Amino acid sequence: MLAAEGDNDAKEIITYTTDVLGRTLANIATIVNPEKILIGGGVSNAGDQMLNKIKRHSRSTHYVELVKSVN
Repeated sequence: MLAAEGDNDAKEIITYTTDVLGRTLANIATIVNPEKILIGGGVSNAGDQMLNKIKRHSRSTHYVELVKSVN
């Protein structure tokens, strides 16, 4: 992954993308109140670096403890 190799443009893209996904998932969790949110496809294949950032953004945006269910 280019971001892991230190590519600044890739790091910016990952930061933006994880922020948007995290906020979106937090909004969905607030409205729908799911037991779990499953992430698949390319995002899940990106590994823990990306998933952990999405979780962090979700938790910082979300007002209820529902985000703990994001997997």
